[in-house]
Amino acid sequence: MNFKHTTVTALLSLAFGPLAQALPAALPRTISGTITAAGGHSVKDTVVIACPKGDCDSDAVKGAVIDRDGAKVNFTIQDLGDGPYAIYAVQDNDGDEEVGAGDWVDRNLLTQTPAALTQVGAANVKLELLEVRPAGDTSGRTPPAATPAPSQQR
Repeated sequence: MNFKHTTVTALLSLAFGPLAQALPAALPRTISGTITAAGGHSVKDTVVIACPKGDCDSDAVKGAVIDRDGAKVNFTIQDLGDGPYAIYAVQDNDGDEEVGAGDWVDRNLLTQTPAALTQVGAANVKLELLEVRPAGDTSGRTPPAATPAPSQQR
């Protein structure tokens, strides 16, 4: 048979077109969600951290910085690897790279509770920032702990 190049291309597209349509699209390598702060506090400059399998000392930790004002902002952490991630949020207002009074952190960091693991592709993660109060504060919020939480070490 003597086929022209365009005929071969058309035949290949007919043969492989349905197959290509049947293959699932690649899953997004992201985790996204919403971060809110109590009392209308702005979440700008908050760092949202994704720790693979909860290991915040891993070289594979990824993050996103919130660069918009607002008490409720969407975030997306990109280029994630395989496996689940623990998601934390920190707004280090005094810049000392430690969680202390005046900083804002998610509830898990505030209570030093490991975050639930989130699968890559999740799009509904919800984080709530709370202010870290000085020890002895009677506002009802948990004061900062004496030892840093795992994700504070990075």
